[in-house]
Amino acid sequence: MLDHITPGLINEHAVEAFLYGGCAALALAIHDATGWPITAVIAEDGLELHYAISHFDGLLIDILGARTEDDVLLTYEFHADGGAVRLTDATAADIEAWHQNYGETVPMHVAQSFVPTVLNQAHVRWRALSEARSWGAAISGPDTASAAALGQTTERRQFRLNGSIPKH
Repeated sequence: MLDHITPGLINEHAVEAFLYGGCAALALAIHDATGWPITAVIAEDGLELHYAISHFDGLLIDILGARTEDDVLLTYEFHADGGAVRLTDATAADIEAWHQNYGETVPMHVAQSFVPTVLNQAHVRWRALSEARSWGAAISGPDTASAAALGQTTERRQFRLNGSIPKH
């Protein structure tokens, strides 16, 4: 898999590597660069399925850029064998423990080479969401679909502190 990864270039090989195994290294690299908190997707049995970065706007950042919490959870429900998945706060120490248990599938220097590209991709998404909200508000009031989605994300983040996520 690493043979097909070009540092800093997001293509199908990089997406596969950083969605399935290399996500821990990428999350740690983004965390180290920004200081933003790490979030883990956890299966019902406690297995860590994915690591991403939480942004203050309620979106999660991974190799696909900025995504809603629901989008990230849906991506990994299949891998939980039909069980529930949830988000939980994680730390650099959690990722180090994960690497000790499962190995470092993508070296840190390779993950670090993707940080600028991923953050740029996330910025493009943030700008598009912001412009869509502003344009929608100018024409017909607030973008209620986006507001509802962000409201659910905020509600999920509040409930995550006690380990339960409301179902919508």
